[in-house]
Amino acid sequence: METGAQDTSSRISAGINTVFVVLGITFLLLVLLNVASGVWLSTEQGAGHTERFGKIYEPKSEYGQSVYQKIFGEDREAANQARRDSPWLAPHPVLHFISEPVKNENFHMGLEGLRYEPGWTDEFVKAQLKDHPKLVFAFGGSTMLGHGLAGNQTISFYLNELLKDEGALVFNFGSQAYDQIREIDKLLYLLRRGYRPWKVFFLDGWNDIAGSFRSNLRSGDNIVWHGFSRNKGEIAYTNYDIARKPRTAKLFAKTLPMMRVVENLKTRSQVDSYMVLDRDPFVREFDFREAAYIHSHWTTFTSKHSEHLNNSAIKRLQGNIEFVRQLEKSFGFSSSFFFQPVGIFDKKNPFIDQVSWDYDGHKYLYALNNKIKTSIKNNELNMVDISDVLLESPYIAYVDAAHYSPKANQALAQVISAEILK
Repeated sequence: METGAQDTSSRISAGINTVFVVLGITFLLLVLLNVASGVWLSTEQGAGHTERFGKIYEPKSEYGQSVYQKIFGEDREAANQARRDSPWLAPHPVLHFISEPVKNENFHMGLEGLRYEPGWTDEFVKAQLKDHPKLVFAFGGSTMLGHGLAGNQTISFYLNELLKDEGALVFNFGSQAYDQIREIDKLLYLLRRGYRPWKVFFLDGWNDIAGSFRSNLRSGDNIVWHGFSRNKGEIAYTNYDIARKPRTAKLFAKTLPMMRVVENLKTRSQVDSYMVLDRDPFVREFDFREAAYIHSHWTTFTSKHSEHLNNSAIKRLQGNIEFVRQLEKSFGFSSSFFFQPVGIFDKKNPFIDQVSWDYDGHKYLYALNNKIKTSIKNNELNMVDISDVLLESPYIAYVDAAHYSPKANQALAQVISAEILK
């Protein structure tokens, strides 16, 4: 009897050991699978970012630092710090997204998303917004903002120096990754808040060109994916579960590399449906994964629809400008639109390898750049073309693939100030 009980106990113990061994092996395999999945996702192929604008050198590289030495000399480390201090993107309850509200040695993103200049305070800004008779609102992307530069090296800083005798004050509402649609949304936001500028100008080009090919939504609904999805995309992938009845286990599972690989491959199997042109989000519910896929596979998308996308870009710019002209009549300001120099098209830009001109993506972008320039020349697009201003400059005009050096900003400020005072 005792022997039988011992045998039963041994079998139970052996069974339990077997269960633990199986569970341990399964857990180990899951760990290894997730590690392998994480490694694959960290590659360009895994992340899906294999379609490029060109071959670009980073400022933090050894070569990039040698260029920085030529631009900034003994202030190179200060320039590196300014780059590190530059804001990234943050969500906003009304706007598509905003530049991150930071306050550090080089950047102070303050009231209404304004980049403060050295010495400015909230009290000063409030007073000027309320009473200044000659406020100039400057809109643009990160080039207008002054990405990677100190507060006394931006276009707006140099403009304020140039316009001082005119009694004008320039407020820099440039924001990372903004295109013209996002800039007009910001203008409307400020007008609704009760602010009344004397003049408004827009410095546009790069983000509108690149953005024209990185969304398959209909023109005017184009999404700036890396801004719009900031801190909200992954939750939206769960089909609103988080807004109704949170499913913690499901959300946790979706963060595992192995599950992300499954979703990645699933997305790639839907390529044909994702390549449909002019999606209407009012008719077909907006799909985060579709938007993410087009953002990462934009050259493949563009290869199928380049002519249509180019024409849509021109019509979108024309419509935007006409809309702002109507706003002028209602709110009593005057406006100017500038087509900016684009760094990847400047063969003297040391951060762009010449092999870039052979990239399909670069060719698509350059074709649209030229189409915009031609439309301006033919008076089909009411913009001021300043895109060639830096081509013959004796100095290095860029601090990376896209953003201007302090000397370039000075030159652009000269051209812009002369135009807006006409």
